[in-house]
Amino acid sequence: MQAEENKIKTYLEQTARAVRDVPRQPLHDILIMLQTARHAERRLFTLGNGGSGSTAGLLASELLYAGEPPLRTMCLSESAGGLLSGVARAGYEQVFALPLRRLGQAGDVLLALSGSGNSPNALAAVQAARGLGMHTAALAGFAGGKLNGQADVCLVAPSQNMMQIEDVFAVIGSALAAALSQPQANPDAVMDTYLNASAKMIAALPDVELQQAATLLRQAQQERRRVFCLADGAGIFFATHMVNDLIKYTLRPDLPRMQAICLADNESAMTAFANDVGSHAVFAEPLRSLAQPGDLALFYVLDGTDAGLTGAAQAVGELGLSSIVLAGGQPGEPGKTANVLVQAPAAGSRWLGLDAFAVFGHALAVGMMQSGGFIG
Repeated sequence: MQAEENKIKTYLEQTARAVRDVPRQPLHDILIMLQTARHAERRLFTLGNGGSGSTAGLLASELLYAGEPPLRTMCLSESAGGLLSGVARAGYEQVFALPLRRLGQAGDVLLALSGSGNSPNALAAVQAARGLGMHTAALAGFAGGKLNGQADVCLVAPSQNMMQIEDVFAVIGSALAAALSQPQANPDAVMDTYLNASAKMIAALPDVELQQAATLLRQAQQERRRVFCLADGAGIFFATHMVNDLIKYTLRPDLPRMQAICLADNESAMTAFANDVGSHAVFAEPLRSLAQPGDLALFYVLDGTDAGLTGAAQAVGELGLSSIVLAGGQPGEPGKTANVLVQAPAAGSRWLGLDAFAVFGHALAVGMMQSGGFIG
């Protein structure tokens, strides 16, 4: 157990160091692009694949509400229907470039996220954006890949670990949102302060509770129990990402596959239950239909007063489910009955809570890798 706990602790320390070491000049340059676009009433387009796609959606959502006047944002990787339509028309390599050519205009900004820096569809989108007279920025990892030479600005996360790179991307989005929300303050000072605060918070995340949560997930995998992920607000981006990772990292022939379902990414079902029954039912009713005793509910809780999560916590008790609560804010009702509560030391700061969500999922992956549940 001690070795497993140390693996998670090491991951947290390394991630905190990568956040602290984010290069400031390209971060400043990206912020200037966003400030210029906001005041010129131009748009920001974000995109990414896999986990970076979830982060691209998070950035578009958070930057839309970061200060006044609003920065008009759109995530090109957020609509499953839009993606499949683009693939059918032009193939996956052009899946972002195709809508961008129809929506983008000179003076708009493209922010492409790619851990490797070599995603063909991200590179194609940058080329399309440049052809339209747009400004282009990229977040990449490792050495920056081809994006490092093609985008106007490329911020390379200081890590060689894909999970840590994705965590850094999320924190960069929070730092940009913090600066845009305080237009009267020195933006570089705001971002520097924020990055240091996030690094401190990440290093202080509870590794023991994270290992306990990883063990519970591993048990669900061994017993072929289903894992239901649910979240409030922007936590949806991390719940979706977590389900993808749980499935992806168990593609191993000698181990049971994880049976993971995200209840927070079906907009039609959520709005139907909210409209017909009430907001307390958006997760509770799907759980009552799908879950069986012994299954596991994984909560991402940012606001402990959310009616949907409160209703889900009640359903968990009724159905005899186990639960893990990852709390970026106050854990509320879900935290009162959780088998494992992982509380971020970030209460009161929305952005720090979201940063914790980003790291929680990957720290759990590290814990499951150590317990034999994931591909190492």
